Amino acid sequence: MKMSMKKSEDFFENLHAIDTNEKNTYLPDGNFYTLWKYLNSERLTGGKTLNFENLTPINGQEYMSATILTQTINKLGGELINLNFNKDLYLKFSPKAYDAALKLINDKNKGLQPKKVEDVLSGKIDFGNILINATYANLQMMEWFEFSTKVHKKIENKLGRFIDDYIDNFIEDKLIDYEKNYYKFEKQKQITFNKLRPYIEKYGNRFLFEYGKDTDEANLYGLDAHYLFIHSLSALERLKYLNIDKLWIFEMMTPPNEQTENYKIRMSINQKLIEEISPEQNKKLEEAQSKKDTLRFDPLNGLFEYNGKTYHITSKTRLALIKKLWQEQKTIDDRGGKIAKKGFPFPKEDLLRNLDIDSLGKNELLREIKELNRIFRKKGFPARIEIKGGVLLIVKI
Repeated sequence: MKMSMKKSEDFFENLHAIDTNEKNTYLPDGNFYTLWKYLNSERLTGGKTLNFENLTPINGQEYMSATILTQTINKLGGELINLNFNKDLYLKFSPKAYDAALKLINDKNKGLQPKKVEDVLSGKIDFGNILINATYANLQMMEWFEFSTKVHKKIENKLGRFIDDYIDNFIEDKLIDYEKNYYKFEKQKQITFNKLRPYIEKYGNRFLFEYGKDTDEANLYGLDAHYLFIHSLSALERLKYLNIDKLWIFEMMTPPNEQTENYKIRMSINQKLIEEISPEQNKKLEEAQSKKDTLRFDPLNGLFEYNGKTYHITSKTRLALIKKLWQEQKTIDDRGGKIAKKGFPFPKEDLLRNLDIDSLGKNELLREIKELNRIFRKKGFPARIEIKGGVLLIVKI
């Protein structure tokens, strides 16, 4: 059900847990993940119980996700169903933290927080009185809270209407952000299609898909800050391009040292998506992409790629230089000239010291920079290295 823009704005304004003063603004992808997954947790987890770790995004903090969820639910007048605390597991796996909790409770200067901790450990859990706070995080209590995947009816209705309307506004490019640039929905959609296409070609219309910081793509290029993966995935499901059967990050039976911090999504692809990425459509997408490609750099192999052109760096000195500059590059949106990333200009002396190349002096450094700029111009790469006020790589997107 789609709400009117006015009703959506009023509801958004009243969501106390969302850190914004603007109406119809983008939520961080991780915050959206927490609220959206909780609303659909029975379907997306396939289980009857849930904890805060299940709702924490990649690169996220369990405490922040718990705070966003509990404060939002409290503001909307609902509660977490069957909320409890597993004291036995807390004592077994976090004995030192448990002792610290007892010490806090027995402190002569009892205040509100010790009383809350005491209530939780004694099983007196009232949702309105134990809203998540830093004390629980400091005492390592967060992961031992459990609650039902069933959503309070009032929350299901109010939050459900908001999420539906928010996704619609994302699809219709009606969301705003004054500090960051995000791709328009059509670009978000095509990026997601490009990620799904090889899976469809290999495995058909049902498969397990991974996206996150530990994928090969992320290790080579980093995650695109302008692309909102969870937003895009939920929007494509809403538009009936695909169905998400299950969504998780950490594997229950996998040892901690073998875990990957990626979203794992068991999904099925609908005919609507298959038809849109047919060979004829693929050709159109590739032609459109070639007109507005992005400069890529593979630090492992020292390879630049842009619009079908490549440059392979064979010099160890030059590769060390460009690796350092690439990490702190300044990024400019070529369409409007707005700065997407400020970057960090290195003083020449600091750069030489960071590169740890004793034989490279200031004059040699300037020659390397001059040669790289010449190659960038010759190849038509949208990049240049400036040396005013420090050495800085500038890349246009």
